[in-house]
Amino acid sequence: MLPSMEISANRLSLSQVFSSIGKAKLLEILALKEELNISELLKQAHMNHNSAVVHLAELEKLGFVQQKRYGKINIYRYRIENPHARALKNLLLLWDSPELLYEMEIEPSSLLLEDFIDEKVPQHE
Repeated sequence: MLPSMEISANRLSLSQVFSSIGKAKLLEILALKEELNISELLKQAHMNHNSAVVHLAELEKLGFVQQKRYGKINIYRYRIENPHARALKNLLLLWDSPELLYEMEIEPSSLLLEDFIDEKVPQHE
């Protein structure tokens, strides 16, 4: 069982990350594609440039994406080294292909992360 954890003011919350459908779309696309130029990202997300740039700036601030510029070309990269980004990508992969759990011989109904977390995990303040 998880130790009781209070939600701190500086904790990254899911509501911050998924506060809009546009932001969620961009996150999903980048998590699965890893890196795209802005034009391709806009096309796949069916978004206009202004909306996407606002969402991408928020995602960059949250540490999920990194913008790289090559002259006039903007590339956005999913920051898989971020633990929250890695967890989200794993969720998306399992969401799209739950049979992966069976291939790994894991019974999905028995998989609950809190079963694997030791009581000694430090509490968030």
